[in-house]
Amino acid sequence: MAKAVTLQDLVRDLAEAGERPAVLTVDGTDVETRTYGEIGTAALGLARGLMADGLQPGDPVIVVGPNSADMVTVRLALAAVGALTVPIDDLSSEHEIGVVVRASRASRVFTSASHLASVRKAVAETGGRAWRLDAGDDETPGWRALVADTGPELPKLDPEQATVLVYTSGT
Repeated sequence: MAKAVTLQDLVRDLAEAGERPAVLTVDGTDVETRTYGEIGTAALGLARGLMADGLQPGDPVIVVGPNSADMVTVRLALAAVGALTVPIDDLSSEHEIGVVVRASRASRVFTSASHLASVRKAVAETGGRAWRLDAGDDETPGWRALVADTGPELPKLDPEQATVLVYTSGT
C-alpha cells in the first residue's frame, strides 16, 4: 500500500526542489521570480514561526488579499502546520470580512494593505492578530516577521484532515 502524502510533505519537497522557477509575478515590465526552493524554505520557516507563536493543527487562519507569491508562501506554511486556512475573496467588503472572521473564530489573519483597516476592526472584536502579506508597517508586521530558522518540529498530520474552510454567499 502506498504511503499517504500530505500537503506538509509537498512543502518539504518544495524546499528541496532547488532553483527552478515556481512563481512569476509580473508588474508592468518588472518580473519577479521565486523558485520552488525559495518558496518551500520560506513556507517551512513561517510554519516554524507560527507554531512557536502557538498555532496548532486545525486552528482557523484567515487569508485575504490578491494572488501573489507571498500568498502562495503563507498558504503553504499554513498547510505545513495543518492549520485550517479560511480564504476570503479579495473583493469582499468590510462587513463580509468581519462576518467570516467572527464565524470562523480565527485568531490570526494574513491580509493585504487594501484590507488592513477592515481586518484590524474585525480582529479587534475577536482579540486576534493580523500580519500583512507584504512588507508590513509599524502597526501590523509582515509575515516575514514570523519566519524562524529553528523551532518546533512540524506535527504529524492526518492525510484526511481538513485544510481549507470556504465561506460562500450560498451560490
